[in-house]
Amino acid sequence: MAQKETNRNELKAAIPESCFQPSLLESGAYLGRDLAYTAALVSMMQSAGPYIPSSSCLTSPGVIHGAMLLRDRPYDTMTVEEFHQAFESKVHGAWSLHNVVMEKRLPLDFFLCLSSISSIVGSKGQANYAAANSFLDSFSAYRRQLGERCVTVALGVVEDVGAIAESEALSRRHSGSIETIGISERALHDIIDCALQYSHDPDSVGHLITGLKVPQDPQRSGLRFEPRFCRLFVADNVPDEVRKEDPLTIALWNFKDLLTSKTTQGMLETCLDVLSLQLAQMLRWNEQAIEPGQPLSVYGLDLLAAVELRNWIMAEMGAHVSKRDIVEAESLIALGERVVSAMIESPHPDV
Repeated sequence: MAQKETNRNELKAAIPESCFQPSLLESGAYLGRDLAYTAALVSMMQSAGPYIPSSSCLTSPGVIHGAMLLRDRPYDTMTVEEFHQAFESKVHGAWSLHNVVMEKRLPLDFFLCLSSISSIVGSKGQANYAAANSFLDSFSAYRRQLGERCVTVALGVVEDVGAIAESEALSRRHSGSIETIGISERALHDIIDCALQYSHDPDSVGHLITGLKVPQDPQRSGLRFEPRFCRLFVADNVPDEVRKEDPLTIALWNFKDLLTSKTTQGMLETCLDVLSLQLAQMLRWNEQAIEPGQPLSVYGLDLLAAVELRNWIMAEMGAHVSKRDIVEAESLIALGERVVSAMIESPHPDV
């Protein structure tokens, strides 16, 4: 907002001239600055505090907290610094805003926190980010218990504006998710308008979840194993011809058809198709973003995800591989070779 002159004028219009002072917004001192780190964030809030007008000067006072910093990495290889870097922008930012508002006794019309559905469904390689957003969910409940206004919106994948829209890598990663649905800029505005309406009613819900498909695919959705998401699914009455169109199901059938083949290369190629599709579903990525030659660590697979993938391989493909086979695999190709080897070594694979 601070980068657009029209928005500056709108901000001035909401504050009577007698109350308006030269501000941080006007000076542009913090435009482009990384305020994710605690020291920078605290410094900014301390500097901004004196410039926040009293309640008598505000016609529609409110707060929108939308800080974000990504430090994606599997949890078991994530450093303490990386965890806190992603965590602090949301946590310390929320507390700083809360403290300023309470100290000035501002009767806010709204206090809106932009969270993420990663706090609801999880996100591979983003344990720090998911934890930070989970805090915001609880922070909203805390403020409401105090009798203050607050609503948290768990945003899904916003397609037209924001971090994902500005990053080709993030866009490609999220474009193939079968659990989520993209949110357009117009829909984002409608979501925020709706959240602000909820802010006016202290008895309304304080947490909105957006971006999840309804109904979920009962055959492919990674949420089907979670009882808390059961209401997002319809009855398991998908016709057989529809199920046959599932790429992962087709790849699995092709792989099982090749189990009696003497062509190892054919088995490996088909196995890689299966593993790539399953990994894409686990990550909620587009399968085209999965490169078999890349180390599995680049996809954010931690130990828990490795266990999940091992159990799936055993249940659906009938191959007994260890957690170490997955964690230490140099690439998806290496893991595929291990799966094929396990299938060949087993005289009667359980498929």
